[in-house]
Amino acid sequence: MNALEKKIALSFKVKNALFIGSGTTALYLSFLYLKRLGKNKILIPSMVCSQITCAAIKAGCEVIFCDVNLKNYTLDFKSLIEIYKKQKIDCIVLVHIYGHFCDEKIIDFAKKHSIFLLEDCAQTYKVNKKCDLSILSFGHTKFLENRQWGGGIVSNKLSLNFLKKENKKLPLKENFLQKYDEYRHKYYSLDKNSPKYYENLKNLLLEHTFFFKSKENPLIFKRLKELDKICKNRKKNLKIYESILKHKLIKKPILSKDCIPWRYTFRLLNNREFILEELRKANIDCSSWYIPNHLIFSRQNLKNAELLNKEIVNLWLNISTKKIRQNCFFMLQLLNSLNC
Repeated sequence: MNALEKKIALSFKVKNALFIGSGTTALYLSFLYLKRLGKNKILIPSMVCSQITCAAIKAGCEVIFCDVNLKNYTLDFKSLIEIYKKQKIDCIVLVHIYGHFCDEKIIDFAKKHSIFLLEDCAQTYKVNKKCDLSILSFGHTKFLENRQWGGGIVSNKLSLNFLKKENKKLPLKENFLQKYDEYRHKYYSLDKNSPKYYENLKNLLLEHTFFFKSKENPLIFKRLKELDKICKNRKKNLKIYESILKHKLIKKPILSKDCIPWRYTFRLLNNREFILEELRKANIDCSSWYIPNHLIFSRQNLKNAELLNKEIVNLWLNISTKKIRQNCFFMLQLLNSLNC
């Protein structure tokens, strides 16, 4: 390991770390590793960033989508069990979506049945050493974001030599921001009313999924030193949202005590599109991520993911406390103006 990788390993309390170009690249290399082991059937919760699915497909793996729970929007244990009864699962991608931690029962189940655990920690601040591999992201909006981006693969169990060799084969990052801008332009130009919307979206996503290596990033040393401060600030901002945003249309997730979210995420039980539109008109950052992956890539029926697709609202945590308070009161005014 080089100096940066040793620092990453120390910060996340693991034995081995590999620094690479992005979190998506970390996923891709992990799927290549699984493919090499003959572990081809990958279970992914539907309500996640589509780059996870794209990376698995591009690595030549077979993707199985699982529903999510309505408690904290992570992988649903009951849905996992039902799938396991019907077909083989080689790997579970444990995604801590929005920074919400997955049910520990899933880890215990995977260990009992010798299922590989690939943990996606892109939106959280720590890793679970029970997992076989964990991936990190230092990209835009993440806990350790920096202008040079980057990602990582860490493990307390496995050697990362194969992943290191595969990483060396990748090109260096070039014109990435330009490609990202091209993707955004095409994405927002898609016709959502078209019967081919999901097919067009799938093709666009796969076309704009890139893997690359990166030169050592000195900015991450500084960001790692600031991680405790970043977490403390996010936790403080979370409490502000929790204390102010109270309304009958807002249904909040049930979070574990050690959870420090990536976004302040909740369900809005009615009028979501109107509220999002009004928030954006007021220059308040918000989103409704993510589109359930099964709608894009497989056309299954997963009821919880499809319900959340109509209700999820994300508000930013990495802004000033003053701005959070203003945004909360503005949103409450909007909600109180509705006749429902």
